[in-house]
Amino acid sequence: TGFARSYNENGTMYATERNWVKDTPTKDARLAEYQSTGQAIKYHKVVWSDGIVWLQLTGWDGKQRYVAYSDATQANGFGRKYGYCL
Repeated sequence: TGFARSYNENGTMYATERNWVKDTPTKDARLAEYQSTGQAIKYHKVVWSDGIVWLQLTGWDGKQRYVAYSDATQANGFGRKYGYCL
């Protein structure tokens, strides 16, 4: 996959601030849409890529998208978070 680490997981993320949703899990990827503060997004995969922990979701158009969940730290841990998951 080219990702530092990834695994399947189903859940819901709630943004604690305005967040970006991208076409690919990289900082330079095209912005597809925003996740508003408090908005829930259902995800099905967790991906470490480009210094960020991303959550993979299916967009309204059926395409795979990625929302930033947290900054990645060494050893694939979590840093500053952009939301919380249930």
